[in-house]
Amino acid sequence: DEVKRNLAGQVGAQGDSGLSVLKRCSQEMKEVMEVLINAGGKDLKSMQKVELLSDDVLDNLERRINPELLQRSDVSSIKSEILLIAKDLDAVRATPATGVVEGYIKAA
Repeated sequence: DEVKRNLAGQVGAQGDSGLSVLKRCSQEMKEVMEVLINAGGKDLKSMQKVELLSDDVLDNLERRINPELLQRSDVSSIKSEILLIAKDLDAVRATPATGVVEGYIKAA
């Protein structure tokens, strides 16, 4: 629920604004998923909830990647931070987030 509240505060965020919040959320989801898997992966409802939250984080990352971002002088550090968050999401998703994010960066 804390992750959900934190994500709600990032709706519409641009550039690097709030990326530290998304990083904490992605790390927390990764830790929760590890606990669920180590417990035998039987709590499917909780696992689905984590994956749905990861969709929200990925959607947020996708919305940040635009031509304006790529024109910023600090674009390299922002892209690196976004890709680190995507890598954390890879641990909780069936579809890798890094590939999606890399595709958005190339398309922008």
